[in-house]
Amino acid sequence: MIIFRYVIKEFFKFVTGTVILCVFLFMLFDFIHKATTYFAKYQPSAELIAKFYFFQLPFQLSQIFPIASLLSSVIVMVLLGRNNEITAMRAAGMNPFQIALPLGCGGLILTILSYFLNEVVIPATAQKSHFIAKVLIEGEEVHGINAQAHWIRQKKDIFHFEDYDHSNQILHKIKLLDIKHPFYPSEAIHAKKARYIPDKKKWKLEDVDRIIIDPKGHAHTSEVQDGLVITLPVDPNKLNIDRRLPDEIALDELSERIFNDSKKGIDVLSLRIAWHVKLAFPLAAFLISLLGLKFGYRSERTTETVKSILMAFAIGISYWFILSASRALASAGDIPPLLAGWLANLVILSVVVQQFFKISRT
Repeated sequence: MIIFRYVIKEFFKFVTGTVILCVFLFMLFDFIHKATTYFAKYQPSAELIAKFYFFQLPFQLSQIFPIASLLSSVIVMVLLGRNNEITAMRAAGMNPFQIALPLGCGGLILTILSYFLNEVVIPATAQKSHFIAKVLIEGEEVHGINAQAHWIRQKKDIFHFEDYDHSNQILHKIKLLDIKHPFYPSEAIHAKKARYIPDKKKWKLEDVDRIIIDPKGHAHTSEVQDGLVITLPVDPNKLNIDRRLPDEIALDELSERIFNDSKKGIDVLSLRIAWHVKLAFPLAAFLISLLGLKFGYRSERTTETVKSILMAFAIGISYWFILSASRALASAGDIPPLLAGWLANLVILSVVVQQFFKISRT
C-alpha cells in the first residue's frame, strides 16, 4: 500500500504539471492567433476574453487527460527505473500487474473525471463559451433558429415555416404537406401564422388555406379556416439554435437528437460518430497509462529507456492519428461510426496486452 500511494502520488504530480503546461500553451498560442485576427476585428473587452477562455477550460482538460496520462506514466516509470526502484519491487516479489496497478488506477481516475466533465460540465460551459463568442463578441442575435428546424419530415408529413417569433412563440408562413405513396401530396395546409398553446402543447393556426389534392396533382377542394388547432412536429423549447459542437453535448442529449433527427429525415452520421467517440475517448487515459510499465520493468539501461520512450510517444501520436483518420473515413461512409470511435482504443489495447504478455514471461 505504501508503494501504491508513492507511485500514484508521483503520477498525479506529473499529471498536474502536464495539464497546467498544456492549458497554458493552448491559451497562449490561441490568444496570439486570435489577437491579430478575431479579437482585433471585434475588439472585445478583457473581461469577455477571460470569460471566453474560462468556459473553454473544461473541454480542453478532457482533451488533455490522455496526453497527461501518457507523459506521467512514462516519466514515473523512467525515474523508478533509473533509481533501481523497479528492481527493488521485483526483488520483493511484485509482478507486472502489481507494479502497473498505481498507473492504471491513476489513468482510471482521469477517465472517470473526463466522463464527468463530458456529461455534466462541458455541455453547460460550451454553451456559455459559444454564447460569448457569437452573441457578446460577434453581435449575433440572442435567439437564433437551427437551420435544419425550418424543414421537418415526420412519417408521411413534411412541415415548413419561414420565421419564428421567440418572444411571442409564433410561427410565420407555415406549410404542411400530407404525403401519400408513391410520394405525392394528398393534402396541403397553408397558414399565415401559428401561435403556440402551452397548456395543450398544440398550435393555433390563423388565416388557413386547406387544400385537398387528387392523385393527378389537381386541387379539387379548398377550405379557408380560422383558428384551426392542430399538433405540429415543432417544440418551441428546441427551436433556439444550439451553437455547441456534437463533441460538446452530453451522451443522453446526443442520443435524443439522433433519434429525433432520424425521424425527421435529417442526416445524423456526424452525430453518431460523435456519440461513439465521446463514449470511447475518455478510456484512452486509462489504456495509455498502462503503456508506462514497459519503461522501467525490463531494463534500466539508458539506450533501452530512450528507445522505449520514443516507441511510447510513437504509439501515443498514432492514437490521435488513427482516431482522426477513422473519423474522416466514417464521415465519408467508408467505415461504420462504431469503428470510428473505438478503433484507436482497440489498437492501444492490443499493444498493452502484448506488452503485459512479453513482460510476464521475463
